[in-house]
Amino acid sequence: MHHVSESMMPPDGGATGRMLGRLIGRVNRLVVQSLTIVIIAIVLLSLTVDVAVLTRIVTNFNGILAQLVEYQTATKKGMQ
Repeated sequence: MHHVSESMMPPDGGATGRMLGRLIGRVNRLVVQSLTIVIIAIVLLSLTVDVAVLTRIVTNFNGILAQLVEYQTATKKGMQ
């Protein structure tokens, strides 16, 4: 396991590698938290709401995600 993590690091292994690792860790944590919240919300909704409303919420959520991704790529292009 230790050897794998070393080979995944960039060859310089300096500040950039540490910053990348920290950033990836933070993003992963955010994704896990938001996924957990979404799953809990879906479970709670499925107990109270019928399937038609649930599918509508899920499709809306996917649309919001797509818009977020588009926005992020647009801002990255603008920064370059």
